[in-house]
Amino acid sequence: MKKYTFDAKNGLWYEQCGEYRLPCLTVPNSKMIGRWGQHHRRYLRQHKYGTYTALLLTGRLDDYLANIDWQAEEIFARLVEQLAETDGINEELKADNQMEWVRRMNAIFEQAREIVCTELKDAAGISFNVLEKMGKNEFVSMESLHKICLTLKCDVGDIMEFVDEGVSKQS
Repeated sequence: MKKYTFDAKNGLWYEQCGEYRLPCLTVPNSKMIGRWGQHHRRYLRQHKYGTYTALLLTGRLDDYLANIDWQAEEIFARLVEQLAETDGINEELKADNQMEWVRRMNAIFEQAREIVCTELKDAAGISFNVLEKMGKNEFVSMESLHKICLTLKCDVGDIMEFVDEGVSKQS
């Protein structure tokens, strides 16, 4: 008996293992996904499980996350570059005083993260308290959520999830 057989109905190769025919399946090469893609994967898994599952089952999750990661990294790198140029941080400083260069670049990275939050706050007309509350899963007014959605051009379901904690489990 042949060890490998091809099934023309579904286009798969099968390997004979004892009495069983097992499909010869391979996992496609996955792409490297950086921190932004990993953050987005975590968000999808926790808050958009249907989208996460659909992308995973169709084999498009890694491409999607790699694209998100690439776009976010481009924006963040551009912002860091602009901030470093503004503050006069250059290769000359790096060659002369590496520790000072590292200290100032770390401050630039933190400043870039803060700028992203500040832009959202200012564009939506909300306070930092609202962003902090959202980060801690605390109560936020519908007015604040509405402002954020208008700014990001998204739906409320894209930024939050409703969980009814008052529903009792029925046995």
